[in-house]
Amino acid sequence: MIRMDMSSGRIIIATQDLAFFAEICATLSAESGVGAVINASTLDGVANKIGFGRLNVIIFDVDSPLGISPQSLRSLQAKYSPLIILVGKAITAAQVYTMQGIRDFVFKRKNNARAFVNDIMVKVRERTQPVLAKAKPALGGGALSLNAHIGVNDKVVVIASSTGGTDALEKVFAVLPADCPPTLVVQHMPSGFTKLFADRLNNIYPMTIKEAENGDYALRGQILIAPADQHMSAFLKGGKLAVNCFIGERIHAVMPAADVLFESLVPIMKGSAVGVVLTGMGADGARGLYKMHAVGAKTIVQDAATSVVYGMPKVAYEMGAADYQLPIGEIGKKIMELAAK
Repeated sequence: MIRMDMSSGRIIIATQDLAFFAEICATLSAESGVGAVINASTLDGVANKIGFGRLNVIIFDVDSPLGISPQSLRSLQAKYSPLIILVGKAITAAQVYTMQGIRDFVFKRKNNARAFVNDIMVKVRERTQPVLAKAKPALGGGALSLNAHIGVNDKVVVIASSTGGTDALEKVFAVLPADCPPTLVVQHMPSGFTKLFADRLNNIYPMTIKEAENGDYALRGQILIAPADQHMSAFLKGGKLAVNCFIGERIHAVMPAADVLFESLVPIMKGSAVGVVLTGMGADGARGLYKMHAVGAKTIVQDAATSVVYGMPKVAYEMGAADYQLPIGEIGKKIMELAAK
């Protein structure tokens, strides 16, 4: 990838939401190497404000009714080679732009400009700075240490989340160490966004985080996120735990469904698992958590006070599937405590 200089580069915020612009403008302007931070609310306005000789970053607010089509934004990208970052409250609003190859997305963080700008600058630095090798467990085949693989007597962590789950997952991951227990995640997201989500988190946290691929092993120091529009189940591959990603019928109207993953672990891992259900609408994960609990797995659900939607964890709790009901800030620590037993 060609690295570009951000010194005195321009950041153009394409939005009609002046409060949003004001909220992040000062924080962005204070970032090292950032030049002008400019607002533009039309395609022509964006194009007219692009500078030359430096990287231009366009923060495109998909929540704002700009009337800029995905095709016109892609044409602008082809002509001027800016870094275009889609931002919004929900990835569903940005999904149409991914068909034009614009795949960088950052969730807005309510009343937290500093954290939001940090997410933006991670994307910018990926383009402007050399990629530094991180001390992470190796992925793939061949050179993997056998100690990284797990079998039926080792602990695995499985997590289900939906509405509000992306922020909840980050709060959990922030507590986990680089050599965390192998962790398998089902987060309900539209097609095309689970890899973006995994890649972004992989740049933030010390463990390896990736979108799961069929046949991936569950490894210490690694978090696998089920791909959108595919279920993920667990199976034994040469006596070691691995995952199967496949297209099937929707369950609870979703795919991937956490129940598929959770229930696949019941005959394999029995009590050697920690199951977690975080914030989310509906009931996905509750039945699977109950079955895990019945064979001796330790189980956790997020409490009502810290859930964006107290749906999935509520159903699981009322079903009797949970050993612990905890606020999100305590769940990562409890996972590590239970995985160590």
